[in-house]
Amino acid sequence: MRKLVSAGLLCAALLCGCGAQKQSDGSAEYQLTINSMPEMAQTETEQYTRSAAAYQDTLRASEDYGMLLPYKQLIVQADGSTVERYALADQNGAIVTDAVYDSVSVETAGKYELYVLTQKQGSQAQTTCAALDGSWVIGPFYGSAEMTESGIITREYTNKGSWRGSHLFDANGKTVVKTEDEILFCQDGTMLCRKAGKEEEYVWQKLDGTLLTSFRAEEVGAPADGYVIARDESGCGVLDENGEWVIAPVYQSLEGRFGSYLIAQNADGKYGILRIDGKTIQEFEYTKIQLCDNTAPLYQLWTEDKSIVVNAANGKRYAIPSGITTQEIVGLQQTGHAVQTEDMAIVFDDIASFELKNVSALHEIGRKTVVAQAEDALYLVHLDSSAKSEAIPYVYCEPMIADALQSSTFTVCDPETGRQGIMADSGKFVLQPIYHEINVITDGYYQVRTAQFTGVVDKNGEWIVKLRNAAED
Repeated sequence: MRKLVSAGLLCAALLCGCGAQKQSDGSAEYQLTINSMPEMAQTETEQYTRSAAAYQDTLRASEDYGMLLPYKQLIVQADGSTVERYALADQNGAIVTDAVYDSVSVETAGKYELYVLTQKQGSQAQTTCAALDGSWVIGPFYGSAEMTESGIITREYTNKGSWRGSHLFDANGKTVVKTEDEILFCQDGTMLCRKAGKEEEYVWQKLDGTLLTSFRAEEVGAPADGYVIARDESGCGVLDENGEWVIAPVYQSLEGRFGSYLIAQNADGKYGILRIDGKTIQEFEYTKIQLCDNTAPLYQLWTEDKSIVVNAANGKRYAIPSGITTQEIVGLQQTGHAVQTEDMAIVFDDIASFELKNVSALHEIGRKTVVAQAEDALYLVHLDSSAKSEAIPYVYCEPMIADALQSSTFTVCDPETGRQGIMADSGKFVLQPIYHEINVITDGYYQVRTAQFTGVVDKNGEWIVKLRNAAED
């Protein structure tokens, strides 16, 4: 697809009554309306009318695009019904793809962000992965893609639903491994696969194809540090790279792993904490245990009448607010934690504790900021400065396309008007709440919808892509 409106899209636009008009701000305004077409014109409109015939992915790799921006269009179909579809444009507003995607998400593979685009094909779904600037493209293929620290794992099928195999791509779209087996996990320079057509046979190997071990199991977990959790007919245990059970498969469950530590449930239903070599760190006397941190092996443990928090690595207990016995502690960014009671939420770290009345939900923003949502208002809790804001009369909205953690911004809604805007973790608006819908694409660019227009704006509210919404009958 060229860096201008394609011939196919232009032809479809003319046939379908798509008009373009130059606006005073320099942007082009488009309207797409799909009407009934003569038979000869159907090939030009299949991608919009969603006919049974398969259509092709419109994104082609190009070094010329620059940053690509997704936007959502309301497509009026031949029967008069409307559907929302995604397309891509460059930063100058030039349309790069037709509006054929059912979803667009920004996901992270390794240290790089990329687009994952999906489009339904009857009972199947096609997936495309692409660099944010469109310089490389994987797909389309029938199946799914998973982003990992090691790269992109694809699991691919034919258009009839038959298994084709898996690929591991690096974060630049280059093939690392191609196999007929199903790649389940890729971690620590190794790959764990399920043998093609054999549900309980697994192969664990290095990325260069060197076999570590093969084994049979009913279920497996992700390999890490040379070990993998597996279940056979006897129970759950831990296998090493030689296929030896370093923890015998005698447990009901093994979960909550952090580094060398994991939660085990014995045959009597009691919980304890084991080290990966089988040493017992906490005895099997607890009714429940959960991992409550993503930076340390911090576990919350319950008995019939009390709850404690223990660091499995050094045995130290974590100071938790008094009176917290049955509630679950949730790990926040770095050292912060939170707990929800019936009438309040408590956010705390090793320095300060904040009690927030009538808070229904907590959301992490940036590195050390928590949005606490009360009814028709929110609070900003800054763990780095041990400060809490006054009530801000807006409601938090979950961004659809990208995680607000990356830019320390989040979407809010005015409860009186229903309009949405973008707020920074300082409490100041990046974009005023004047939009019917707004979502972060990437730092500084936002997908928006107003009563009349859909498209992309920058952090100053200037339109990059501006399309008039199709009128609904």
